Amino acid sequence: MGEIAEIVPQSGFRNAEIDVATFGYFDDPNDVYCRLYVGSEASLDYMVSKFMDYVHGPAARWFDDRGSLDKPFSLATQGNPMRVDTLNPDPTRLRGVATLGVANDRPEAVADLMQWYLSRSEFHHWDSFERVSAFDAVLASRYPSYARVRGI
Repeated sequence: MGEIAEIVPQSGFRNAEIDVATFGYFDDPNDVYCRLYVGSEASLDYMVSKFMDYVHGPAARWFDDRGSLDKPFSLATQGNPMRVDTLNPDPTRLRGVATLGVANDRPEAVADLMQWYLSRSEFHHWDSFERVSAFDAVLASRYPSYARVRGI
């Protein structure tokens, strides 16, 4: 596991998550640090109500967008509004989806994703062609089915 740890971008304490959203994101994607703060007993009912509104609305939709293995594959190619670079695919999410895919016997989908990513001329600000190539090689060395599909 040491090889993957060295080539997967380190994004602080969240580097093991495939995808994440804070409650603030649902109101304003640029306000990712918003917290539901209960400052006193008087605000408890209001905050519980606000929390339940999130659970029934935008949080439920967020989970629905990730409700099957196919859905994260499509998200992996998109920028992530929760990151500094919102235009290029989030390397943590992309690598997480790729790893989840090969672990769930989806080598063709992972190969398509990685081939697409390797063919790009621009990467997230803390990713590079070299890092992606190294990750691709590690996937191939650990998952023979993936290596066969990729022809590696």
